[in-house]
Amino acid sequence: MQEVDGRLFSGGLDQDSDPTIVSLDDYIDAQDIYNGYGENVGTITFGKGTTALNYAMPAGTNICVGTCEAKQNASAIFFFYNSNGNHQIIQYNSVN
Repeated sequence: MQEVDGRLFSGGLDQDSDPTIVSLDDYIDAQDIYNGYGENVGTITFGKGTTALNYAMPAGTNICVGTCEAKQNASAIFFFYNSNGNHQIIQYNSVN
């Protein structure tokens, strides 16, 4: 079972220092977390994982050739190549 630690983290990831001298505000290892994500400044929150999306893609072979994050509206933008020339740019917002 996962261990929960109630400390607030005002520092960050420190993999360079000897573990015996790492500040109490820092941590030496982390996986799939956000430090201070959204309104929870100073707290560690876990990633949401993957979500299957039902989206009808155009006929042909569709290949995702790039992605980027749009922080201003908390969304992801996907760039798709289509073998029939129906290329697409799709924006996904997990909130709306």
